Amino acid sequence: MKILNRRGSAIIEYTVILAFIASVATSFFYEDNFKDPIVHITNRVIALLGGNTNVLKGNSVGLAHAALIGDTANQASKEYSDRVAVAGLGTELGNDKLIKLESNQDYEIVVDLKEFSKQTGLEQDKFELCLLVWDNDNSKNKAGLDTGDMSATSNATYATKNKGNTQYQGQSVTATYDSTNNTVTYSFKTQQDAYMGMNLVYGRGNSGANNEQLNKIADTYQSYITVQKANK
Repeated sequence: MKILNRRGSAIIEYTVILAFIASVATSFFYEDNFKDPIVHITNRVIALLGGNTNVLKGNSVGLAHAALIGDTANQASKEYSDRVAVAGLGTELGNDKLIKLESNQDYEIVVDLKEFSKQTGLEQDKFELCLLVWDNDNSKNKAGLDTGDMSATSNATYATKNKGNTQYQGQSVTATYDSTNNTVTYSFKTQQDAYMGMNLVYGRGNSGANNEQLNKIADTYQSYITVQKANK
């Protein structure tokens, strides 16, 4: 069994190395819109081989001054003063794509707050995250799981705001703040169908945020936010 485990780890390592080489080589010859599918396929291969890849990388885009709407029917993303919408590749304001997650799976969103401050130069106490999970791929429906804005610097449990009869009825998300490592982990479980989006919030209640602040978050969120299957 140990030999098989070593072989499995080696295959994953070789895949990552080859993918890196391919990505670097591609960057010399192709435009970014050709590289995105390669990154997406690489992440899928790593996941199939047992790796725990960051779901956001190669699968998502950040829109500054925008928010996904989870608590109102018939509303796609729209402009907001203090938010960055994180949705699937190809999303434009008012035309949302969602990020598909595996069914009946424990997931965690880990935010490295030290890296957040390093990448953006912003105050971590003003940063919040709203998780939205739909049970179909249409963001114009109400999200079954809608946490509202969650603190990044405290422990808490956030019940879904949707009181309707959905797969996510009565479900909550647990936030665990690790002061030693300066990270926060949001834990949740998907149901039979799961399509995710997020709103990253900065400066709520303080007249919003400016273009530079939100653009920094939109450009760098994949370096300090990880969405992955829980390590259990």
